Amino acid sequence: MKLNASELNVPTTTGDSSNLVPIVNGVLYIAGAVCVIVLIIAGINYATASGDAGKIARAKSMILYAVIGLLVIMCSFALVQFILGQF
Repeated sequence: MKLNASELNVPTTTGDSSNLVPIVNGVLYIAGAVCVIVLIIAGINYATASGDAGKIARAKSMILYAVIGLLVIMCSFALVQFILGQF
């Protein structure tokens, strides 16, 4: 037995998500570009640290947080594409 939303009195929307897709994709692309720029800056900081433990630690944490940010962005991109593709 297949149920639909009207039988269960669940509110539905008739909105079109075609306007939302380019906006979400644009925001995620910009966030990804920012993460890549942070990775490049962190790599330069790491390379020019000259053995200073504080600078090396700061560069390593920048790299770690940028990679985590990229992973979050990629997962959110996949999730948004899946959700918008379903509706």
